[in-house]
This record gives sequence, C-alpha cells and structure tokens, in this order.
Amino acid sequence: MVICFIALPILGILAIFSAKYRALAKEAFDCTFRKVTFRKCRTNFDAKVKSHLVGKLMKKSPRMAGLVFRNFQMISLIFVLLMLASVVG
Repeated sequence: MVICFIALPILGILAIFSAKYRALAKEAFDCTFRKVTFRKCRTNFDAKVKSHLVGKLMKKSPRMAGLVFRNFQMISLIFVLLMLASVVG
C-alpha cells in the first residue's frame, strides 16, 4: 500500500551509487506516481517488498515472519507516518 512512498527516496539514493537498485527505484517511482494519482500499481511493488522481507525473516524467526506477513499494511503505514514525522519535525 504505502511502502512505495518509503522505498522511493531510499532506493533513489541507493540507485545513484549502485546499478543493482536502479530497476527497483524505477518501480518505486512508478508505484508512487500511480498512488498519488489515485491509480492502482501495475508492478505490484508492495508484494515484491513484502515477499523479500518475509523471506529474509523466515530464516531467522518464522514466528516473526508470520507476524510481519499478517500485519504488513499496518507496519508499512507506521513507517510512513514515522518518516513524515521525522521530515516535518
């Protein structure tokens, strides 16, 4: 849902220094632009980020991975609000 708003500035900075992140930065930009214009994401960027994050967590703690999988929307919304609060304050 809103993870593309967090990923855009982070991946934008990483894409400057590494070609590995340029494709992801383009997807994050497309997703963010579509969300701002009230359209649906074509790339399904949120699902890619969610699967990558849960896959990494599954190796360390399957219980935590399940928690993140079930509550991913809420967690991404919390991170967006924290990012906005840190930018404003």
